[in-house]
Amino acid sequence: MERYLLLFFILISIPGFGQNRMTLGEAIRLAADSSLTAFKAQNLYLASYWQYRTFIAQKKPLVSLNTNLIDVNNSMTKVYNSVLKINEYAHIQDISSEANASVKQNLPFSGGTLYFDSELSRVQTFGQTEFTQYSAVPIRVGLNQPVYGYNTFKWQKKIEPLKYEKAKKNYLQTVENVSSRMVDNFFDLLTARMKVSMSGTNVANADTLYIIGQKRLEIASLSLADVLTLRVDALNARNDLEEAKKGLKNAQYVFNSYLRLREDLQADLEIPENLPVFQVNYEEVLQQAQQNNPDLLGYQQQVLESASDLERAKRQNLFNATLNASFGLNQQNSSIEGAYHNPMDQQRAAVSLSIPIIDWGQSRGKVNMARKNYEVTKISVEQAKVDFRQQVMMAVTNFNMQMNIVKSAEETRNVAKQAYEINKQRFVIGKTDVNSLGLALNRQDQATLNYLNALRDYWKYYYILRQITLYDFENRKELGRNFDEGMGVN
Repeated sequence: MERYLLLFFILISIPGFGQNRMTLGEAIRLAADSSLTAFKAQNLYLASYWQYRTFIAQKKPLVSLNTNLIDVNNSMTKVYNSVLKINEYAHIQDISSEANASVKQNLPFSGGTLYFDSELSRVQTFGQTEFTQYSAVPIRVGLNQPVYGYNTFKWQKKIEPLKYEKAKKNYLQTVENVSSRMVDNFFDLLTARMKVSMSGTNVANADTLYIIGQKRLEIASLSLADVLTLRVDALNARNDLEEAKKGLKNAQYVFNSYLRLREDLQADLEIPENLPVFQVNYEEVLQQAQQNNPDLLGYQQQVLESASDLERAKRQNLFNATLNASFGLNQQNSSIEGAYHNPMDQQRAAVSLSIPIIDWGQSRGKVNMARKNYEVTKISVEQAKVDFRQQVMMAVTNFNMQMNIVKSAEETRNVAKQAYEINKQRFVIGKTDVNSLGLALNRQDQATLNYLNALRDYWKYYYILRQITLYDFENRKELGRNFDEGMGVN
């Protein structure tokens, strides 16, 4: 419900939205909020956020309470008779309860776990002999420590923050990808409408020229072949108009579907001719990309995870040893107060050891496999970084050159339009032929479409540049600077 309210306020905040007018910037803002791609990216980020929060929580003390409220036992149970020194079955009737409160702290530097706990238990026996007994452990401190084993916490400390930062960057990059996709949808619809408009104009012009041609045929200033050509042009113009209308319906459907708008809504799109005018240099773009691009963070993650796998294989190839030690106080009595009076020492220590003697090369094979995977990962990452620098170079070149292409396309459009008007006037007075007129019309239409395509490419390169670097070069700031606040997490 909140999401739709937000969408409503975005819509009514768009200037002229009541008149169904929409600029490219407004369409992009709407897509970033309402498109399914953006919605999916947001939820993927939130999943990564809670995964990171879980990692952070592992570094903090865990306080827990475990209880067995009541355990009723009325059964024949095998017990040891210390007098006869034999096992025998006896009828046991008792009710027991126990509670344990503990504080556990993971030790990232060693991979072990330190714990403090306190315990109280009660047992009440029925039958021929009835008695109640309490057992208390006021305090116990213990350590569970792997010896020369694989330290999961050490590698998580390196990898998890990197994964979380990559998740942030992935979300921001997806938003810029949505912007780039919206540029295509926006210009597809804009071009489809332009084609319908041009086709409608061409139909009117072709009909007018055909009528003029018929009159000139009557005074023998135009041949029948030329008049028939004009008739064919008029029929083709109508066919082109129908095809343009079909294309418009499809483009309108894709546009509205991506923005999740009503199917009958037909926004009046403005041609985005107000371009941000600036140039970028390769070194600056590469620097921003190396700081912000999630792909590079992903490469670091791949190397770390591969190194982690290699260390795990090496550690497990030697031996596994674990130290368990604890020291505490305990006492038992028929009353709770007595169970806590004059407690005695409770000490326990154990070392477990597992050493592979003959495994027929399994451990060595795992180490070698992990080492080769690590080497392949490093080589692949180095090649990926080279390809990435090439991608940055192409993005810089395309963006810097596109402004000149837009200016040239605009000038070509204006000249082609002027040339067609002159040719049309010359045809009316019999100074040019049908073929020249048709050629001028085709050039005018193509020049108009080329201008729209040049604008499309400029905006595409603009958002590709932002997508690679997650940096706004126009306003000189990083994207998503207040990211967590904007996502509603902190």
